[in-house]
Amino acid sequence: MAEIDHEYTEFIVCPYCGYSHPESYEFGDGGEGDGQDECESCGKEFRWSRMVSISYSTRKITDDNSTS
Repeated sequence: MAEIDHEYTEFIVCPYCGYSHPESYEFGDGGEGDGQDECESCGKEFRWSRMVSISYSTRKITDDNSTS
């Protein structure tokens, strides 16, 4: 049986059947945290963890974009 890629993925992936839950943002409260849910494909219970990453961008202020 093939290994299911279920760690550090873009969406929650069932570790049993490999189903990718496209609306993973609906799990929990949307922030960082852990939970337990049932796979909507195979019906098995699994635990999940959400890691949130924040990044920032900056830019110089010039006469052309001083209000931006």
